[in-house]
Amino acid sequence: MSLKLLAAYVEIESNYALRKWKASELDAGHFVEAARRIIEFKLFGSYTPIGTDLPKFTDGELKRYEQASGGHADEFRILIPRVLKSIYGIRNKRNVAHIGIVSPNEMDATLILYSTKWVLAEFLRQASGMSLADAQKAVDTIIERRLSLLWKHNGLTRVLHDIGTREQVLVLLYDENGQSAERLQTAIEYKNGTNFRKILARLHSARLIEQATDGTCTISPSGLIEAEGRTGMLCLACVERRLGRSLNRADFNPVPVNDCQAQVCGALATRLAMAPTDPRVTTNWRARRAQFKSVQALRIAKLWRGK
Repeated sequence: MSLKLLAAYVEIESNYALRKWKASELDAGHFVEAARRIIEFKLFGSYTPIGTDLPKFTDGELKRYEQASGGHADEFRILIPRVLKSIYGIRNKRNVAHIGIVSPNEMDATLILYSTKWVLAEFLRQASGMSLADAQKAVDTIIERRLSLLWKHNGLTRVLHDIGTREQVLVLLYDENGQSAERLQTAIEYKNGTNFRKILARLHSARLIEQATDGTCTISPSGLIEAEGRTGMLCLACVERRLGRSLNRADFNPVPVNDCQAQVCGALATRLAMAPTDPRVTTNWRARRAQFKSVQALRIAKLWRGK
């Protein structure tokens, strides 16, 4: 049952990171059902079998948990059940599982995400005896985004694609948030420590990461958006909407796969043909050092316009 609980939590956080509010809130239903069965087992020695409907989550059910005999901790009898009921209420009453007045939104999804984090941390704390702070840290490391451009071996993580140091930092933090500057530098194999710290400082100034006084780097929501676009987890239109500007050829890496994909993707071909100074680009943005072969990109775009 604990595996089902963890799987539901990973889905909640993954969909939240992708700003899929409805999907994130829907997954909360699976989380609550798994958590209720864990509570049943803890309080009563058995739980409702999978495939059998749980009792309706009413005030009477909360009372049943609260009055369980055996001297169980308040977290299992009172606190966790009430948090679960609030999660379930949002999931059922806010146009998520059923039609309602309020549409799925970031505020509700945020409440659900951090409520499930708290419940998971409490379960972990009660089972292990660790402090709440340590339990929270353990929960924060549960989710691991598996990215095709990363290779992990013997505790090391390498970025396989030929991208700049700045982008590598964002991708590494997207995969595992809260890493030290030294660990990032080791993963990227950046030789000059002084220059690497300057790169981190620029990312910090741009509000793409937050670098604490102890050197720990955490990706920001803005950095998350850019990393998602870099890892291909958003479509082109979604990336543009999230960034607030049009993409252009300097946003993409000079690797052959883009030219190949442009032959089957008209949207990508159009963007590869757009220079940073193109009037269709909504903001001024200096081209990165690595530029695409604009002639080939334009040729592909013209072929698509002729289709």
